[in-house]
Amino acid sequence: MEKSELLQAIAEVKSQITTLNKKLSFLIKKATDNGLLQYTTDINIDITMMCDLLSVEYNDLIGKSKKRQISDSRAVIAWHLVHTFLHNQNSVARALKKDHTTIIDMLRRHERFTTIDQAYKRKSELVEESYYVNSRMAIS
Repeated sequence: MEKSELLQAIAEVKSQITTLNKKLSFLIKKATDNGLLQYTTDINIDITMMCDLLSVEYNDLIGKSKKRQISDSRAVIAWHLVHTFLHNQNSVARALKKDHTTIIDMLRRHERFTTIDQAYKRKSELVEESYYVNSRMAIS
């Protein structure tokens, strides 16, 4: 198999995985809403894991720093807390010590930056590949 064919096959499989992960997230959310699933962890554990993964200190993350690395990590973490781990925006705002409108702005920023900034997109993909499905859920 040639390199280009191999890369194309990898891209196709990644696309299929992404689609399946989105469907799985939707089903998990429905099951959670209907009381069939419950979370066995809190938001701070998710934040700590993502901080370690992105090499960002927790205190920097919740602080006021506007350094690009930290603000990008904040937006990636906020997006994954809402969309991957299914925490609501208000609990994310409380955990990150930010206003809920700041979280909304971070979510919009994430959507915009994943299409135009490859380095930012790689950060998000790193989190997605490592933590996409919350393995700490338990069937009740």
